[in-house]
Parts: sequence; structure tokens; C-alpha cells
Amino acid sequence: MVGKRWLAGLFCAGILLSGPAAADALSDAGTGFDAMERGNYKLAVRYYTRALWSGELNDGEAAAVYFGRAFAYIKLQEYQKAEEDYDELIELKPDDPSAYYNRAVTHAADGDLKAALADYTSAIWYGYDDSYKAFFNRGTIYESQGDLEAAVADFKEAQKLAPDEPRILEKLEALDGQSKSAAGSE
Repeated sequence: MVGKRWLAGLFCAGILLSGPAAADALSDAGTGFDAMERGNYKLAVRYYTRALWSGELNDGEAAAVYFGRAFAYIKLQEYQKAEEDYDELIELKPDDPSAYYNRAVTHAADGDLKAALADYTSAIWYGYDDSYKAFFNRGTIYESQGDLEAAVADFKEAQKLAPDEPRILEKLEALDGQSKSAAGSE
């Protein structure tokens, strides 16, 4: 998932650009980030929540904090809460491809494959940096639903973007074997 460098950059920018009124909120956000770095996700959630509740963050800072808290929730396997934070993030930054990608991951983990497909598509549309991952994950969902044509199309797109990724080739070979086997039994 996307996260640490982007989140750290936004916190640093926020600390440098914000006035003294936001100092406590940014301090809480920074403590949340530090807790994330140490793997203490519950503590991170607590400090991120304090920062958000303060009302002192501008939209960019709040977006960074929602992103961090959502990531912490994922680590805690609290997918519904993570989805809610990604919803808030997308309200603040509706063209952020990483928000859609990460929300898709939470939807898939929660079993909401229709929502995951829609968010992977949005991540691709908005230019997610690692679009091959979105194509791969979307293809995996299509495969699980029996839509092998769509799965193969997505795996081929993923392969164009990341030709050296072995999981993509394995999927394409497996699906090719399935289609040959199905054709032979007809």
C-alpha cells in the first residue's frame, strides 16, 4: 500500500506551513505517525483521532491524518473504520488515486467485491502510480467471479506495466491452461 513517504511529506509540509493554532493537532498527528513507524497502531489511531477532533487541521493536513489513521485501521484489521476514513479522504481529495486503491483493498478484505472493483477502476482512472497492482487485483476479483475474459484482459494490462512481475505471468499461464483444458473438454 501507499503511505509512509507520502504521509511523512504531508506532515512536514503541514508543520512548516501551519500557524501556531494548529501546532497541537500537528503534534498529535506527528505522534500518531511516530506510533505507526513503531508498529503501535492503536496508539496511532488515538493520536490521529485527537488531531482530527481538534478542528485545527486544514484540508490537506486532515487528508494526511485520515490516510494515516485508515492505514492503522487496516493494520488492526478494522476494515470498516478504514473504509470510513478513506471515504473522508476522498471527500477532501476526490482525485487521489492512492485513496481509491487503498479503499479497494479494504473493500476486498471485507468481501465487498463490487465496491472493490469500482475503486480499483477509479485508482487506474486517476493514474495510480502502481497501476499494475490495481489491474492485477481487479483481475483477481474477476477471476474469482468466473469472468475469465475480463481477468485475462486485466492481467495483460498489468503485464504491460510490470513485465518482470512473476505473479502476473503465473496468473496468465494458469488461466491459459484453464481455457485450453475447457476447450479440450468440449
